[in-house]
Amino acid sequence: GELYRGALAIKRQVYGEDHPEVASGLFLIGSLHRRRRDYGTAEPYYRQVLEMRRRLLGEEHPAYVGILQGYAGLLREMDQLERSEALYREAIAIGRRTLGDDHPSTATSLRGLGVLLRDQGKHEEAEAYLVEALEIRRRILGDGHSFVAAVARELVVLYEDWNRPEQVDRYRPLTVER
Repeated sequence: GELYRGALAIKRQVYGEDHPEVASGLFLIGSLHRRRRDYGTAEPYYRQVLEMRRRLLGEEHPAYVGILQGYAGLLREMDQLERSEALYREAIAIGRRTLGDDHPSTATSLRGLGVLLRDQGKHEEAEAYLVEALEIRRRILGDGHSFVAAVARELVVLYEDWNRPEQVDRYRPLTVER
């Protein structure tokens, strides 16, 4: 943590307070706290980075979509599900508009929302998002890639929770990384 804080202090000195490099430094510190499950400390960093990237880069910038995804994930971990869902939906809308339907970042947002909905028992809606995320990743990366396998595992959990054994059997082979 001290190294990140020191780097952030240098970035502030070199670039000033309102610069994308400062936002990146804040994000690293927030991510460190998130990995430590210190969510209360992490959340203000994520919020500040979101506000800075919106102001400095605009809502159409890929880095803005990335922080939306990260912040949505953090909020999900904090059990702030409505706020998390809103940010995932915003990330999907912006991603589709600016990066396209078949972009890896769009797939990441779809997966995040799908997992959030699955964990709330909203199986049908979760299925639609997870299947779309899987299809995008399969087209881009091919079967056997770790990102494909990760989404397939989320679908297997969904279908196990939903008591759909035929779907479990259909997607389980895709969970194998090659």
